[in-house]
Amino acid sequence: MLESTLLEELGQVGSGESGVIFREFIRGAVVSAFVDVISEEVDLLCGPSYGRSGSGTAYRAGSAPGVCILEGRSRWFVPA
Repeated sequence: MLESTLLEELGQVGSGESGVIFREFIRGAVVSAFVDVISEEVDLLCGPSYGRSGSGTAYRAGSAPGVCILEGRSRWFVPA
């Protein structure tokens, strides 16, 4: 959700609903940031996808899930 869209939505709802909308926005932003960080870490450790340098100690062979605990619940992700 874009910032302008978020502000428009918050301006059109009551105070109770605005908290729900804002939490959804923050939840999405946290999940997106988590996935970006995990993907960047995999690239740094293993090299780019489909890269064939052969000089690294780690390599891509399948994928292992990562977990993010958000609002007390575990959310599992598999890096792309």
